[in-house]
Amino acid sequence: EAELFGYRKGAFTDAKTDRQGLFEICSKGTLFLDEIGELPLNLQGKLLRTLQEKTILPLGSNDSLKVQTRIVAATNKNLKKRVRDGQFREDLYYRLSILQIESVALRNRPEDIPMLCEHFVKKICIEMKKPICQISHELQARLNTYDWPGNVRELQNMLERAIVMSDSQILQVEDAFDFHSSESPEIYK
Repeated sequence: EAELFGYRKGAFTDAKTDRQGLFEICSKGTLFLDEIGELPLNLQGKLLRTLQEKTILPLGSNDSLKVQTRIVAATNKNLKKRVRDGQFREDLYYRLSILQIESVALRNRPEDIPMLCEHFVKKICIEMKKPICQISHELQARLNTYDWPGNVRELQNMLERAIVMSDSQILQVEDAFDFHSSESPEIYK
């Protein structure tokens, strides 16, 4: 709540100074709320009020502040189901659902995997100040057929692991997949 709406000095024990919240900082701009489906119900009501009234009430304040903040929200949860289950406010769902863009899971667009691999390998190697690695045909084949429950983030993390673990500039299957871990995907054991 303090992150979103800010607070005034003395609002709680560690509030030694006033602090702007994200809505105030982003006023006349855009605020990205990631994982909106995880927002606790009590904050959902406060968020709804902010969106409807275009005002915020910082913690410890009696004075509302006018804000003009555009919201972009993302979630990996099924919000309609969360509404049915009483975990997400229906009125907030409709307030946020002005324009919905659904992203297709990586497992449903395997044609994107080689391009994403090339991008992430180059980016990671540059960040690590290593020569740009290549992906072996065997590893690329495995990456193309893996289910990707963690979506694009999992792909990026797996490639980072491969780059760290590799002894050469050609990334191999064993560099990317931990065959000794109990958490390894069953398909690769």
